[in-house]
Amino acid sequence: MKKSVLFILLPLLLVVSACQGKPPRISGMEWSLLEIKNTADGVYREYLSFFARTEDPDGVEDIEDFYLSSTDSRLFWHLSGENWTKRSANNETWIGSTALTAPAGIPRGAYKLQLIDRGGEEAVDSIYIDLPEFDQNEYQPNLRIVPELELSGDTGSIRGNGGPYQCVAVNSEGEISAVFETPSSIFDTSNYTKSAGSGTLQWYVFEFESDRGWYIGSGPY
Repeated sequence: MKKSVLFILLPLLLVVSACQGKPPRISGMEWSLLEIKNTADGVYREYLSFFARTEDPDGVEDIEDFYLSSTDSRLFWHLSGENWTKRSANNETWIGSTALTAPAGIPRGAYKLQLIDRGGEEAVDSIYIDLPEFDQNEYQPNLRIVPELELSGDTGSIRGNGGPYQCVAVNSEGEISAVFETPSSIFDTSNYTKSAGSGTLQWYVFEFESDRGWYIGSGPY
């Protein structure tokens, strides 16, 4: 009788084992804090740009959910394949977003990242944002200059603290069409408008403040 039971159970165990996938892996993380002065209302808003380098033996497409949560608050962001940005370079795949934000700004402190695949397997890692709190009062014309951009025809002119500057162009669908760094305060926008097709680009300009640890900028233009 015992022998009969073993013959019945063994095939079932083999089937269950064959259906189990392998968990995803987080092999790197990159983040930046962005302080953007909106050109429409003059209000500063904080954004967190966060990307994770991902690996999954079952394929990156097997990853379904991306959760980034602030440990000391109830704030979290949930991304999926429908709304995360995917970047591939040198056989590496990064997923994340450049536009994570919250009404009261980005909390400082510890964050936990969870990647969950279709089989429910997960990978977990963490970061710590130890930058100072943003003080808008410091950014007055006579104290600290916020980079600004003026567009005239195909010429973009930047006013700032001397650069280098990071420029970002966003198309009409909200997708990033161009990201580049320039040491010059003048650049030719036609190099980037051609690749955008018939759509109109909106521009943002940033400068990294090493003593604060964030990118300060303005837009859209």
